[in-house]
Amino acid sequence: MNKNNIPGIALAAMVAGLVSLQANAADALNAAQLKEMFSDKTVSATNAENKPQITYFSADGKMIQKAASGEKKLGTWRVDGKGLQCITWSGSAEVCSTVVARGDGTYQRLVGDKATVTIQKLRAGNLLDE
Repeated sequence: MNKNNIPGIALAAMVAGLVSLQANAADALNAAQLKEMFSDKTVSATNAENKPQITYFSADGKMIQKAASGEKKLGTWRVDGKGLQCITWSGSAEVCSTVVARGDGTYQRLVGDKATVTIQKLRAGNLLDE
């Protein structure tokens, strides 16, 4: 590799990252879309470590998540006035995130510019024990 090309490669990577962030911002779901998408739905997703998880979001703002190990945890969810989905797990601080359509039928939950969850499937009702 030519060492003289390193600054150019770094600049190209930065520009690509900025374009990607701009596309993500344009595809962010709004408050009404988030409420419709998650209310009374079971969501199949993977976390940042690519571990599967299934979460039920009740219409009254309660959540229950089941990990691949079978372990369950409880929390609450809401959509704030800025169109962010806010989640509080029992014993933890609230974390608000943007949910972005990826264009392939999946969605990404972003905290700032960091992807934390990839949503693959949403189904109506509480299907955790199926």
